[in-house]
Amino acid sequence: MSLDTKKGRVLDVGKAAGVDISGANATVGEVAAPKTFFSVAPPVKTGTMANVALIPTSPAYPAGYHAGNPGGLPAIDPDLNPANILAGIVIFGVTGTAFLYNRFFPEWFSSSKALAVVPVDKTIGKNAGLTRSYVGVYDSSPGDMVYTNKPVFASAKSADVIHVDQSVPPKNAPFTSGFEAVMVVDGGVAHDDPVDTDDTAHAQSAAANDMPLLPAAPLVLDAYGFGGTSMFDAVDLNIGTAGIGVWTIVAKYWNGAAWFPLAGVVDGTVGFTLSGTHRISFTRPVADWALKNIATHNLYWIWMEVTIITPPITTQPKGTQAWLVKTS
Repeated sequence: MSLDTKKGRVLDVGKAAGVDISGANATVGEVAAPKTFFSVAPPVKTGTMANVALIPTSPAYPAGYHAGNPGGLPAIDPDLNPANILAGIVIFGVTGTAFLYNRFFPEWFSSSKALAVVPVDKTIGKNAGLTRSYVGVYDSSPGDMVYTNKPVFASAKSADVIHVDQSVPPKNAPFTSGFEAVMVVDGGVAHDDPVDTDDTAHAQSAAANDMPLLPAAPLVLDAYGFGGTSMFDAVDLNIGTAGIGVWTIVAKYWNGAAWFPLAGVVDGTVGFTLSGTHRISFTRPVADWALKNIATHNLYWIWMEVTIITPPITTQPKGTQAWLVKTS
């Protein structure tokens, strides 16, 4: 209640100067900012601001208010996810990982069995394997796409026999298809613990033996890093001078806190000890692979780190050029 000091009487709660405001129940959160409002005369005002929703099938952005969603925009449209956004593109805070398909990228097909012709005696003879392939050429220009010896179309020989009591031959193994893109690395770093040296220009060029894959006198924790602006699945490395010595190299990635061993590693370079172009493949750690800024390059890195070594070494390994590989 309130006191009217002039008249000396008590006014009813919810009334001011004879105006009933007891039915006004709007809150500041229900009125568009910065508008002000008063309930100074009956009847009670009813808001007209529409409650709108974002619709995944429409680009419209209607006026009004909405209640929000604790899952954010991806909860409204699940298609807003990294796999549907080009690598390097960020849309409403979602960073894309998808690689743009191009008809010039190599595509491959394979099958484990050859189709056979059944002669009159119902015996399937041994068939020659099916093969089809062509060879691509590496483009040494930094940043350009390159491709390897794919696609291929291949099949192992078949020796299946259909007996008289069989009506159909056994099923052949399914065909599989996919593509891979190969491009020069976005970053290269020679690590002579604890010093990081930017070696990107050497890793991208075709000049022979200009990449110090390990220091001349390597020690434990020395490494070479290959980086990309987006996640990748392998590194193709052309080694001009194979290393000779006793050491163990472990492929690692940065998980946001430390260098951690990669899973599924197949090191075709055998720790930088084979000359020529070989592939270092691994299982892409999509759950926690994090960007790391090394020698001014903020990239996704794999770190070929020396973990065991018996010095001195006989020959320092040197590289010629490196490429990142992304597969479907």
